[in-house]
Amino acid sequence: MDDDTTDATGNENTLRTVGASTFAPGYSDSAATSATEHQVGQGVGQGVALNRAGYAQTDMPLLDTTASYTVSAWVKLADTTGVAGNYAVAGQDGAHGTPFQLRYSVDAKRWQLGLSVADTDNANYLWATSTSVPQAGVWTHLTGVYDPTAAKASLYVNGVLESQVAVPASSVWQAYGKFSVGRAFLVGDVTELFNGTIDQVQVWNRALPAAEVAELANSPVLRANYQLNGNTNDGVTGATASTAGGVAMVDNVARFDSTATGEITGPRPQDFRGDRSFTVEAWVLHRWTAADTQNATRPDNPTGADIYARAAISMDAQVYEPFMFGYRGNPDGQGGWHGQWSWTMVRETTGNQQVGGWTVATPGTADNGVWTHIAGTYDATTGTMCLYATTDTRRMQPSCTDTVKGWNGDELANLFIGHGRFATDRNYWYGDLRGVRVYSGVLDQLQINRDTDRDHP
Repeated sequence: MDDDTTDATGNENTLRTVGASTFAPGYSDSAATSATEHQVGQGVGQGVALNRAGYAQTDMPLLDTTASYTVSAWVKLADTTGVAGNYAVAGQDGAHGTPFQLRYSVDAKRWQLGLSVADTDNANYLWATSTSVPQAGVWTHLTGVYDPTAAKASLYVNGVLESQVAVPASSVWQAYGKFSVGRAFLVGDVTELFNGTIDQVQVWNRALPAAEVAELANSPVLRANYQLNGNTNDGVTGATASTAGGVAMVDNVARFDSTATGEITGPRPQDFRGDRSFTVEAWVLHRWTAADTQNATRPDNPTGADIYARAAISMDAQVYEPFMFGYRGNPDGQGGWHGQWSWTMVRETTGNQQVGGWTVATPGTADNGVWTHIAGTYDATTGTMCLYATTDTRRMQPSCTDTVKGWNGDELANLFIGHGRFATDRNYWYGDLRGVRVYSGVLDQLQINRDTDRDHP
């Protein structure tokens, strides 16, 4: 909501706060746009923070509640106990009740979209109830859709359809009261005040299809931006990553030597989650000299290729990293090895258990000593991960796989640049890195192209 509750469409449907409310860090700073560039300290914008003592509302209705509509918002619960009752996210007032509610139900311990059958006290509701379990302190994208043509209401959580309920045409009714955020209106009174933060409330007078709902949840937000152009500062938060071992800032790049000791370590990006959609990017140069080739040449590696996995970007964990992004030596099927750009996501692990994962690699062989921009995307709404790679002279065909299920790892774990953690292997980078970016959400090819140009070493 960016420090105010003004209607971003220009239709002057401003939300006015009532009671106790403040602004707090939100999910992103731009509704319905891709937030790919931020100034330091302005990466997440502001949402409205409510503590069961305030709410926001318009002066007039926004929706014809007998026709198609969609309501969405980013929400972060302060708790899931609901000691004072349910937590309403959005609705629109009638005379006695509300024709729809988007809320957290303390009894069900689930998200719900409910449509009431009449504007009367204690009217029955038709509920669509989520399958996923809400978490306190975690940003969640909720979307409620009413489609009279299909005669049903649909509840999406983080861009995924989780529940639908049949809604007969005879049960819908028009509400002429205020549109509200952070409260409900039942038995002629305000109730179910929200506890937490709400951001990017959006309303449409049409039923959004599933693809558009997923796009909303996947809208990219820049969480970390380490350009590595003479320093290790994060352009989003201003934090400075630490360095150790064989890495130095040289010629406006981070240069990792061959000692397999170089490490850059930064704090975990704010609001980043490995179990939600995300994107990682970097300009990479994999160094492998003639001397390295000679030293690596042996009967099972006749070409002397670099056979190791090397992490450009990863995330710390107790044993196994949730993901690793960079270079990997792979058997070439002809008794030798060749290097490829690689994007790996590891299955959720418990203790020392390692249960595999998913890897995609670029076709052909990675060029040693050539700057290459690589981008890895994970779309949690479809379970798809893709790897993109381009040099100044060629663009490689994207490589994708599906049925992927990401996991978040340790929420306090650090961001690794130039190294990883896979059991005892640290997967140290050898070469140069520049323009490291981490996003929540999924970048498309055009957005990746912009970063490729913007961050070119």
